[in-house]
Amino acid sequence: MSEGLNLKEVVKAASKKFGSKESTKYVKIYNKNGVKLFDNDFNLIGNGDILYFAAKGEDFNYCAILDDYELGRVLGTGGFGKVILGKNRETKAEVAIKFLECGEQLGSAHLVQ
Repeated sequence: MSEGLNLKEVVKAASKKFGSKESTKYVKIYNKNGVKLFDNDFNLIGNGDILYFAAKGEDFNYCAILDDYELGRVLGTGGFGKVILGKNRETKAEVAIKFLECGEQLGSAHLVQ
């Protein structure tokens, strides 16, 4: 993080990096807990913090928490979905992640520690 950098500049840079053709006035930035960040929150962001970029101003997607995990082998499958081994990128703790099918796509995930 550079001195003097502000949230507006980060939004502009992220829009450019992700090729967003949307107006930056709709962009929302969230921390990894799903809390929307505002200009006065920017100085609380640390180097290495994970931020989520919503180019069209959409709400935080709580499935994004899966970014905290490395997905491993399938532990089991059943009539409603499958369970995959996950490893927390920060703590290295292993968890079972249950993916439940909703229609034709895998629709939700639940962590079991």
